[in-house]
Amino acid sequence: MGKAGRIAITITAIVLALLIPNLVLAPMGAPAAGSLIGLAGLGIAIAAASAGTRPALLAALLFAPATLLMTVDQGNPTFGVVALVAVAAAIGLTARRGWNKAFVLTGIASAFIASEWTPQEPLTDPFIFAFVMALYLVVVALAVGEINKRLLPPGKSADLPWERVLAYTGVLVLSTITTALIALGGDWGHTGGWLIMTPFIVIQPSARDGWRKALDRSIGTLVGFAIAYLAAAVLGSGTALMIVGYVFAIATAIALVKKWPYALYATVLTPAIVILESAGRDVDQTGDNRIIATLLGVGISLVATAVVLLILNRQLISGRHLRSNDVHP
Repeated sequence: MGKAGRIAITITAIVLALLIPNLVLAPMGAPAAGSLIGLAGLGIAIAAASAGTRPALLAALLFAPATLLMTVDQGNPTFGVVALVAVAAAIGLTARRGWNKAFVLTGIASAFIASEWTPQEPLTDPFIFAFVMALYLVVVALAVGEINKRLLPPGKSADLPWERVLAYTGVLVLSTITTALIALGGDWGHTGGWLIMTPFIVIQPSARDGWRKALDRSIGTLVGFAIAYLAAAVLGSGTALMIVGYVFAIATAIALVKKWPYALYATVLTPAIVILESAGRDVDQTGDNRIIATLLGVGISLVATAVVLLILNRQLISGRHLRSNDVHP
């Protein structure tokens, strides 16, 4: 089998991880739960394809307590903020092995779980929802990891210095604290998910990459929203529009596997999530809110980056001053 065929099989497995929960739970009257579990499944599938089975399996197991914290008492934002900060810290630390891009969709899934999970039959209890989530994610990690290991073994990347890893983690945690407090404390619901998820995509271990991706994501957001808006205007809300959403979800998986330019990745990601996450809502309003939340999230990310860089620069200058005094008393 050629490389194109192996890539196609891997992409198919990743897309199925997104679709299966929706196909199973939507007919049972729980489309929102299916969407959330599918989004998390997509994140773990990409992690398994990019980082390997073991890291993805560990993430799947750790996602269970995080899911429970985010859903057990949504009237109290404290649990959700704590869980989101833990997820942000974990993703930040994966940058040591260059895996942060592989796990970024777990942060996106966490943002929406914390912001808009509602009990739906048969998943009315947070404990049951967390258990089903964990079980599904473990299966996805094992299945996609095994498929990818046989077809497209994950490549190895050089370890990043701990200084950059900790700085990246600090920026991600600071941004997540801010966005989570705003979104969960203000009960922003679906729009809050977009606010919380933005730093996970914008912030990068390299400050230069962070500035560039903030611009790329803003451009991709506007173009992708225009695509979703036109699709909704032409097709209305229904099966045809959902199919368009799934097509863009497939394009997103291809973009990640093929490593398309980031602006293009953001362009296909935007209509996929705007359409699929707008099930039962007005797509235009979802898109409008998404743009506002995304731009605010970009601003918070850039401010957090500037704050951490300022602290690090001061420490560096102070350290040099101390070393200078040691050498020249």
